[in-house]
Amino acid sequence: MFEYFTASGLDVDVEGLRRDYPEVGWHGFAEWADAQNWTAHLASAPTHR
Repeated sequence: MFEYFTASGLDVDVEGLRRDYPEVGWHGFAEWADAQNWTAHLASAPTHR
Protein backbone atom coordinates (compact mmCIF):
# COMPACT_ATOMS: atom_id res chain seq x y z
CA MET A 1 0.00 0.00 0.00
CA PHE A 2 2.72 2.47 0.96
CA GLU A 3 4.69 1.61 -2.17
CA TYR A 4 1.59 2.44 -4.23
CA PHE A 5 1.05 5.72 -2.39
CA THR A 6 4.71 6.65 -2.90
CA ALA A 7 4.66 5.76 -6.62
CA SER A 8 1.15 6.86 -7.57
CA GLY A 9 0.06 9.17 -4.80
CA LEU A 10 -3.34 9.42 -3.24
CA ASP A 11 -5.80 11.98 -4.48
CA VAL A 12 -8.87 12.17 -2.26
CA ASP A 13 -11.37 15.01 -2.15
CA VAL A 14 -11.92 14.90 1.61
CA GLU A 15 -14.12 17.99 1.69
CA GLY A 16 -16.24 16.58 -1.15
CA LEU A 17 -16.69 13.29 0.69
CA ARG A 18 -17.71 15.10 3.87
CA ARG A 19 -20.15 17.26 1.92
CA ASP A 20 -21.66 14.33 -0.03
CA TYR A 21 -21.89 11.92 2.92
CA PRO A 22 -22.58 13.95 6.10
CA GLU A 23 -24.28 10.95 7.72
CA VAL A 24 -20.95 9.14 8.09
CA GLY A 25 -19.93 11.14 11.15
CA TRP A 26 -16.46 12.04 9.90
CA HIS A 27 -13.63 12.64 12.35
CA GLY A 28 -9.90 13.22 12.20
CA PHE A 29 -7.12 10.85 13.18
CA ALA A 30 -6.46 12.64 16.47
CA GLU A 31 -10.12 12.33 17.48
CA TRP A 32 -10.10 8.63 16.58
CA ALA A 33 -6.87 8.02 18.49
CA ASP A 34 -8.18 9.82 21.57
CA ALA A 35 -11.28 7.58 21.59
CA GLN A 36 -9.27 4.33 21.62
CA ASN A 37 -8.64 2.19 24.69
CA TRP A 38 -4.89 1.93 24.17
CA THR A 39 -4.33 -0.05 27.37
CA ALA A 40 -6.57 -2.83 26.06
CA HIS A 41 -5.08 -2.68 22.57
CA LEU A 42 -1.53 -2.91 23.89
CA ALA A 43 -2.41 -5.68 26.35
CA SER A 44 -3.66 -7.86 23.50
CA ALA A 45 -0.70 -7.11 21.21
CA PRO A 46 1.74 -9.95 20.62
CA THR A 47 5.01 -9.69 22.51
CA HIS A 48 8.30 -9.57 20.62
CA ARG A 49 11.14 -11.85 21.65
